[in-house]
Amino acid sequence: MQYAENRELREICTARTSHGRANSGNPELDNTSTILRELRLRQEKARLLGYGSFAELSLVPKMAESPGTALDFLNDLASRALPHARRDYAELEEFARAELGIPELQAWDIAFASEKLRAERYAFSDQEVKRYFPEPQVLEGMFRLVETLYGIRILPDVAETWHPDVRFFKVTDSDERLIGQFYLDLYSRETKRGGAWMDEAITRQRIPGGFRTPVAHLICNFPAPVGNKPALFTTTK
Repeated sequence: MQYAENRELREICTARTSHGRANSGNPELDNTSTILRELRLRQEKARLLGYGSFAELSLVPKMAESPGTALDFLNDLASRALPHARRDYAELEEFARAELGIPELQAWDIAFASEKLRAERYAFSDQEVKRYFPEPQVLEGMFRLVETLYGIRILPDVAETWHPDVRFFKVTDSDERLIGQFYLDLYSRETKRGGAWMDEAITRQRIPGGFRTPVAHLICNFPAPVGNKPALFTTTK
């Protein structure tokens, strides 16, 4: 979507992928009933646990004191960011008309036009920057930063994984006591869902004699290494 010159092809890809998901106009893809059921169950769960809403329940372990506080923060952030976003979008629309011959910017044009604008006006391209962010240096730098900030160590560990590309690490404190572990699944592949996310595989829990060590998984979809060359990351991922 970022580099495809064929606008018609970009539109087809958008219509069949992101814009086609959960399409209420297609009975086979419409998931409205599933969402409504999920909302009812969430409300029931919150009520059974003594909360007025699922939002209140969700915020129990989080920083915001109430749903109102969270909404106030988001609304304030939006009011501050919106003028800048509108200015940037107007600049992108003008560039697309004048330089790319696109009379009206559509969803399938934005990534493509943005890349062209960066390269044309700012001599900046994701492809150019990528070579400065090879995977080994990025991970090493990220791990060292976290270790410095929190006084921990991140070390390779051994565990069974669901794919040969998946790696396993352990987190220890300054006295080398185990405080957590995580799987790292960096690369995209044919059978893998798109996007990036993190979740817990094992929750930290009090058990007889101490605590159960938590285990998380971190999932990304970076391009895999090619041949003997390392994977290259971008500043926007």
